[in-house]
Amino acid sequence: MEDVEPFLRQNEDISPANRRHLLEIFHDPESLHKLRLELAVVIDAQVHFVKATYYLRGDGPLTFLAMSVSKL
Repeated sequence: MEDVEPFLRQNEDISPANRRHLLEIFHDPESLHKLRLELAVVIDAQVHFVKATYYLRGDGPLTFLAMSVSKL
């Protein structure tokens, strides 16, 4: 997170309104804490999606089920 604020300050390609809003979040301790919590939740929740994706790609018995249905 320490690299984000300098990136926002240096990168002028970002929309001025978005840039200003993001910098406001970084300057408000409560908003920054909420942002960190939201990012942690997203990271923790995505583990389940990644596992489900691998399962659906064929690492589980679903492959055999799909093969038997396609032969009908």
